[in-house]
Amino acid sequence: MVLSNYDGRWCMNNLPTEKKDPDELAAMRQDQLELGNERWLEHARQSDRKKRVRGLCCGVVVTLVLIAAASYWGHQKVKENNRRTCLFHIRNMQVAVRSHNSVHGIGAGQPYDMGEVLEFLKIEMPQCPSGGIYRYDNIAPLVGSPVLRCSCPGHKHEDTEGW
Repeated sequence: MVLSNYDGRWCMNNLPTEKKDPDELAAMRQDQLELGNERWLEHARQSDRKKRVRGLCCGVVVTLVLIAAASYWGHQKVKENNRRTCLFHIRNMQVAVRSHNSVHGIGAGQPYDMGEVLEFLKIEMPQCPSGGIYRYDNIAPLVGSPVLRCSCPGHKHEDTEGW
């Protein structure tokens, strides 16, 4: 690189220090511009490819994150729906046992037969949607305590007030 003043201002360029014909200088500058344009175009093409690949990778990552989030939230929704269904089964069985015991004069703390309750109401023993097992005693529950207990964590009511 040489500091020169060929076009009326001082600048750094690759031109030789001897005076050249202005037409020759213009041709040299035009060659440099064309070479620069070709390099710029090649750089732009590569840059566009890189941007496309980068954008595609970002799109794939975002899509995977959204799928994972939807899967997680969907699983949580299913778990919550199963829990609510289980609690609904427990509540319905509570009402069924109370109805049966009321009709047959069975008081709290007295023995009763769950099979007789199911036959009386013409229903089947419900199943926990999460695969839990319902446990019950053959003694009529005290007021405020549930008839069925589910083995799944979180599928229980502490009391049955309002049932």
